[in-house]
Amino acid sequence: RSFAAIVLVCHAWRDAIDSKTRDWGVLAYVKAIGSGHGKRKAQLDTPTWLCTLPVRDNLLNLDSSPSLCVVDSCNFRLSMMRFDGTVSRVLSRVGLEAGDDSDLGNVSQPSSICYDAMSNCAYAVAIVGATDRRLLRYALPHCQLIGASAVGFGSSQLDSPEGMAVANGVVFIVDTARHRVVAFDAKSLCYLGASGGYSDRRATWHHRSGEPIFSSPYDIVAHDGELFVSDTHNDRVQVLAAKHPATWLGVIGQSGSGPGQFTYPRGLAVARRLLYVCEERQVQVLTLNGEPRMIMPIHAAGGLCGICSDGRRVFVADIDRHKVHVLRLMTERRAAAQTAREHVEAGRRQDLRRGEEARRGEEQRRSEEARRGGEATSPLISGSAGN
Repeated sequence: RSFAAIVLVCHAWRDAIDSKTRDWGVLAYVKAIGSGHGKRKAQLDTPTWLCTLPVRDNLLNLDSSPSLCVVDSCNFRLSMMRFDGTVSRVLSRVGLEAGDDSDLGNVSQPSSICYDAMSNCAYAVAIVGATDRRLLRYALPHCQLIGASAVGFGSSQLDSPEGMAVANGVVFIVDTARHRVVAFDAKSLCYLGASGGYSDRRATWHHRSGEPIFSSPYDIVAHDGELFVSDTHNDRVQVLAAKHPATWLGVIGQSGSGPGQFTYPRGLAVARRLLYVCEERQVQVLTLNGEPRMIMPIHAAGGLCGICSDGRRVFVADIDRHKVHVLRLMTERRAAAQTAREHVEAGRRQDLRRGEEARRGEEQRRSEEARRGGEATSPLISGSAGN
């Protein structure tokens, strides 16, 4: 009986979570943050990836609010931003106090970033020394470099690292040019191996090894034991098991422009048990099973790239406009209430505008009548003056 009661409670809890999930998924555009294109502290130059850091530290001057860490790629730095767009700190040489390894004092050109809540650490890929791309680990809240992967050779070398995620003690990095997902141990930063290979739309996984195959994958996000990878040139999102080697589980979407269809999907994020897929000028919201919920076009966008969320807002990096777009995540009920308020406010403004137009028309009519009355009496006045 007790086991049956536990099962019923679990089912009720799952149904409650599913009902709340179904109610979320409405996006509303808020604003764009960033002070334009340039090299100054508050400016961005081709922002690519970003993540939220729940940091509360006086060093970062973040008060009690989380921060947004943006990879400012063409400025070769990491920008710590508040959610209102003000930049609190810039890390341009992210390894100057690195310890014994002399090469770690020359860390530059970060290419990707992610945050692991379990260890309260941030992971980044940057160039160490001359040209070697290595995985770095930073302890928060002081952003202190506490580890780096070994120099890569052959299969362990990162050619074109883009999106990255942490799951089950493993750091997964998308190596776009080599069409694979590379795995590193989250603590030791040792190379574990790689999964993937090239595919030209005709297959999703290797029939012998069970490994996924891609065409220029771009981003990766982890959630509840699964990895979602944007298979960009195949216009789909592949689902993998969050382990090494990453085995193939399924696929979401296909090529097209409708709901649940993609055209070069890039950034991925999961929030409120929903999947957010970033395309060139729009963001699609889907369930974790791939059911489309909403398409949010961003008309002011140039070329969207990375995306992340803190559960209440969604942040999207725009590499062409050199800004970060901020979207509000709402429930359907709240969105309907906001729409109703906007309609009421629009009606009130329209009534005020009509009243103002009526008042101006009445004043113009009275002025015209007064002018005509003056013209009618002017001959009498001139005749009296002549007599």
